[in-house]
Amino acid sequence: MKKLLVFIEIIAIAGIVLSWHACSDDPPSKPAIGDGTLAVGTPAEQNIDESKLDAAYQQARQTDGLRSLLVARNGVLVAEQYFSGFNQNRLNHVRSVTKSVMATLIGIALREGFILSTNQTIAEFLQPVTEVDLTDQKSQITIEHLLTMTSGFEWHETGGNEYGNWITSSNQIDYVLSKPLVSTPGQSFVYNSATSHLLSVILTRASGMTTKEFADKYLFEPLGIYNVNWERVSGGFYNGGAGLELVSRDMIKFGLLYLQNGQHAGQQLVPMDWLQRVWTQQRTLGFSFSAMQSVHYGFLWWMDKGGPHDAYLAWGYGGQFIYVVPDLQLIVTTTSRWQLSGADATGQERANLDLIINNVVAAVRE
Repeated sequence: MKKLLVFIEIIAIAGIVLSWHACSDDPPSKPAIGDGTLAVGTPAEQNIDESKLDAAYQQARQTDGLRSLLVARNGVLVAEQYFSGFNQNRLNHVRSVTKSVMATLIGIALREGFILSTNQTIAEFLQPVTEVDLTDQKSQITIEHLLTMTSGFEWHETGGNEYGNWITSSNQIDYVLSKPLVSTPGQSFVYNSATSHLLSVILTRASGMTTKEFADKYLFEPLGIYNVNWERVSGGFYNGGAGLELVSRDMIKFGLLYLQNGQHAGQQLVPMDWLQRVWTQQRTLGFSFSAMQSVHYGFLWWMDKGGPHDAYLAWGYGGQFIYVVPDLQLIVTTTSRWQLSGADATGQERANLDLIINNVVAAVRE
């Protein structure tokens, strides 16, 4: 019956679909049809300057490595385009966007009572699955420290090969836990994908479900997200630092959940107070990057407070972005080639953010 209804809908708007469908060689415009969980419309209907948005997509076609650019406003997907052979059904390695999903899952686990507090120590959950002695100072590390990248472990992920050494190790849990502490937990921000992975292990230990089973039950399936792949590593745990694959439209759905205060289709999927904590500035960093002028950190989400409107980012290696501007009710997502050197990945990230901020956001009328 569902397939029949979809077929009837397609027949009814066939002329629109043929003229408006966005593919790699067509101009950006109204997406063809929704999927039952994501509304579609035109840029003009959502008060976006179509000529400026067209110019943004012209820039997109010249942006090296870009695979998709999608724009949604007021809960409506208004433009999408795919490049390099990608399409709306093809999975993207979203890399560290995985971390922002993990932060969301931790909030759900708190609501469900699997985790009692972000002040619980990692030793409560991890000591049974590691040979590392989690006593003394390491016993002070809490879930909140993992959420804010302030565990205190010695780590050199940015500009080094720490991630590669960690992910290819025989035991990812022991690899990070055996690192020495170089600062008091909670004191210093050091970007660390391995400690985000520990959240996946903690979630599994606390709930009795794998991270993917938990996500499917409490987040993905309620959002209508079914096309998912997630990397598993040693111990059968899902990589909580960078292992998730999603289609581009589902990245929009995830961002929309935050704009809707954790609600979807009348259900409160994520507690509103948790989303407020996630998007509260936890670490004051203040650096500039591409078109962003004042970058800070929440709970595994980045934020830019240097422009006319605060923006929040799920930020993945190589230019995988979910860029959310609450004041404008705007979500922009990009996916890109990611198997790159650090310098090339940084270049793509800068280019994608320049495209998002200076071209797409600039097309939005307030």
